[in-house]
Amino acid sequence: MQVHPGFKVELVAAEPLTMDPVWFDWGPDGRLWVVEMGDYPLGIDGKGKPGGRIKFLESTKGDGKYDKSTVFLDNLPYPTGVTVWRKG
Repeated sequence: MQVHPGFKVELVAAEPLTMDPVWFDWGPDGRLWVVEMGDYPLGIDGKGKPGGRIKFLESTKGDGKYDKSTVFLDNLPYPTGVTVWRKG
């Protein structure tokens, strides 16, 4: 990865906080909203059972690295996106 001088790339979230991410969006409060599609392609049971979810990640220490994960919606069939709107 190449970035402009003065910028750097840092890992801010990884497993187990989030798994199978396909989309994300930042809220104005700094939360990272993540769409997980763990049910692709055959469902979580291999027979089409929905298993996608939307989570938001938070940095409880205020250091910009996410350390807390909360499920917002669960058992979604193949979710593909999320958009933060207004206050999140």
